[in-house]
Amino acid sequence: MAPREAFYPPDTRNLKERSAVTNSLHLVKISPNLELFEKVSKKELVSFHYFMNTVARIKRVDTLIMCLERWIPDCGPQLIKNGLRVFCHPRELTSEQLLLAYRIFTSLPLYEGSVFHYHCKQFAAKLGEKDEEISNLKIAKEVIDMEEDELLES
Repeated sequence: MAPREAFYPPDTRNLKERSAVTNSLHLVKISPNLELFEKVSKKELVSFHYFMNTVARIKRVDTLIMCLERWIPDCGPQLIKNGLRVFCHPRELTSEQLLLAYRIFTSLPLYEGSVFHYHCKQFAAKLGEKDEEISNLKIAKEVIDMEEDELLES
């Protein structure tokens, strides 16, 4: 816990608004669970990344099962049989439970023909485009740096 006055810019809200909020902030350190990605094969890594990325952005009113049923209709009973609660939200689950949900989801018979693969390919293509843009920018910057060096030598 840290006092609000310790942070810049200072809180400029009036006293009524401040009274609704506590006078201290809770500081939280967030670190990735690298062991989780070691439990997924390299072949499945892109689809697992897309699964986790999408599931993490679910609205508060939606549940995990509602999200997964958009990709594979009627997959909810299979998830419930394997221990997931009906109205669980992904933020309530541990990383191990999310990995279990992914494993159950990928083992379903309708998984291979689902729209999940189409959305995953679009996601991977967008990530690839961003990677290409970044590498092109780095290459362009290196070329500019070389030209500047040549100018300095002249």
